[in-house]
Amino acid sequence: MRVRVSVLFVILMLSLGPSIQIDESDGQGIDRGPGPLASSGMWSDSLDDTSNVFMPVGGLVGVEVGSGEVRLEPGQNEGWIASEIIHAEAGFRYDFVLLEVDTPGGSSVEISMLNASEEPTVIGFANGTIPGFVRIGVDYLSVFAIDPVQYPDIRIQVNLVADGADRPVLKAWTLYFIAFDEWRDEFFRTEKMAQHYGLNVTNGTVEINRS
Repeated sequence: MRVRVSVLFVILMLSLGPSIQIDESDGQGIDRGPGPLASSGMWSDSLDDTSNVFMPVGGLVGVEVGSGEVRLEPGQNEGWIASEIIHAEAGFRYDFVLLEVDTPGGSSVEISMLNASEEPTVIGFANGTIPGFVRIGVDYLSVFAIDPVQYPDIRIQVNLVADGADRPVLKAWTLYFIAFDEWRDEFFRTEKMAQHYGLNVTNGTVEINRS
């Protein structure tokens, strides 16, 4: 029998807080109104099309988007894609980024967090990078340390890297927000746990490891 722990563990919580507002924008940062899932405490994009994607001059770099996936273009071993401009409503901050990916064999994905208020200073990035958040090879990344006052406008960038015939696929990307006076753990990974023993932590569920 499995013992389930609640997906959402809250220590301090606002009884009512302002809703999250994410501005959808094109590559030049022009406001086009509320972005996807703007009222649910997160920004998320199912990648059915490029409406929530940064479009560089000349088009996407090494990747193609469609049918809910980002894949490397034929013949390309690496490419990248960046989100539209994202920001947190007053009273909220960034919490973590979660990717849904397939990385067969030795293929990989890397997350970078970008300062959307600055022009790129390094080739291969949509905007200036945020120190400490450049090309990190994970599919779950805590961004709690990124100050929304210092970085009010950000982008997520994902680099896809093939390994021979093994080619990665990005299926969705989500940025979660959290209120300034709140702490919580959704149990997607174990990074927020100081210690744990005898548990399996996967996809928002904590179970006793009976093995």
